[in-house]
Amino acid sequence: MASNHHGDQDSPISRKRSHVQIEINRPIYTEHEFQKGYKHLDKNDSNVNKIKKKIDKVEVSPRCLWRTVSKLVPIIKWLPKYKIRSDIIGDTLSGITTAIMRVPQGKFGNHYM
Repeated sequence: MASNHHGDQDSPISRKRSHVQIEINRPIYTEHEFQKGYKHLDKNDSNVNKIKKKIDKVEVSPRCLWRTVSKLVPIIKWLPKYKIRSDIIGDTLSGITTAIMRVPQGKFGNHYM
């Protein structure tokens, strides 16, 4: 007899939920016992504070900072060199032409052009 996997007892997929019980045994601490047992985990020595201390010691050179910022925001690198009088008309026409072509293609789903 073939199994249809939707309710037969031989099916590896069971629709019944099983209940799992987990028993955890551990001592109950008073505040004093807890502080005494975990005294070595001082807040000032936490990993977060250690990392903060290391970051505070890092010195970044202006050149390195400029390189990183210019990679994240490329316009700050090329905008000072941009020639507004000679380039603005061509860039504006290119932007308008691209918008005229791409907006209808995106709207109607014609991505083959």
